Amino acid sequence: MLPTFIALVRKHPNVIIIGLLNFFLGWSVICWFVCLIWCFIGSKS
Repeated sequence: MLPTFIALVRKHPNVIIIGLLNFFLGWSVICWFVCLIWCFIGSKS
């Protein structure tokens, strides 16, 4: 759930999608890294 938390703190516009992907596919290491990278790309405000 780390990518979801980071996306929430950074107020990412796609935080819901990141959270859902992380929840349902987070067991997959590849998907987890994709979510982690995605949460750093985007809005910071």
